[in-house]
Amino acid sequence: MTEIPLFQRLERAVTLIARHPYYPGKQDALDDCLEDLEERFRSGSLTHDQKTTLVALLYNDDPLAGARRAH
Repeated sequence: MTEIPLFQRLERAVTLIARHPYYPGKQDALDDCLEDLEERFRSGSLTHDQKTTLVALLYNDDPLAGARRAH
């Protein structure tokens, strides 16, 4: 079985979270996801470009807007 690279798995997970309909606690899930992405970036598991892409997907906007929010 072929292993899916970490970034692709994160991309799928972030997209599922972002597209999920609103429910009480969704903002907490978004905040937790953003915190996890930031920790992965700091530990070297994600590049700046990868983090920017994932944050943009998380908030459904352009990468530059997402990057501004992440800092």
